Amino acid sequence: MSDMITWDYATNKGIVYRCPVDKKHKGFIVKQGFEQALWIRNGILYDTISGISYKFKKGEKEGSEIIYVKLGDIKINWGIPKNNGIITVDGIKIGGHGDVIVKILNPADFVFNLAGSVGQEFVESVEKEIFIKGEKNKEKVLRKKVQKDEIDVKDAKRALEAFLFTKTDLKNWLVNVIRSSLRDKLSKLTLNELLKVDISEVERDLRIKNTDVFQSWGLELKSFSIIGWQLPNNF
Repeated sequence: MSDMITWDYATNKGIVYRCPVDKKHKGFIVKQGFEQALWIRNGILYDTISGISYKFKKGEKEGSEIIYVKLGDIKINWGIPKNNGIITVDGIKIGGHGDVIVKILNPADFVFNLAGSVGQEFVESVEKEIFIKGEKNKEKVLRKKVQKDEIDVKDAKRALEAFLFTKTDLKNWLVNVIRSSLRDKLSKLTLNELLKVDISEVERDLRIKNTDVFQSWGLELKSFSIIGWQLPNNF
């Protein structure tokens, strides 16, 4: 089945797996209940697909890529160190840790709005050239394009990786959202006032505040919890 595109979870670990269509590919498989796939043709969303084994028709390969998106809950443990966390109104730095459970509700919004790859125009031009000249010439094409477009080799190779978005990438984004929300909520309090705040109230307020933000990125915020605060050593 190597001529059929499929997502091997053991080899390609991530939330999103991106595979440009090559001449050797005869079609693709999307596993029902485990993943959805976006079929991109010439940079435009052509179809969103669930549970199918599909063989390409004439003319459908060129300019195509299949982007798989994992279904189900995604649990992420978050942590914010006190040196880059919340500063109380009395100048005390604190951190925190907890966990979040999210679910991808809209694969297209998630991929295009949050999980976009590095240098998309560069990627599309390279992949088109590789499709024409063949996979065996991939490194040669890449080196030529890097010199022409003056793009860093490391960024270019990352852009061409199969992983479009990993759990670590999502965690990094979530930590920034959580840090910003906690600062807005708690930075006007003294440390003593903060320690008296009901954590469940903070969790509820942050879920309500961020529901629309997460939805705009194609995500559902299913739960958000604060396990504890990281305080200065003398407290």
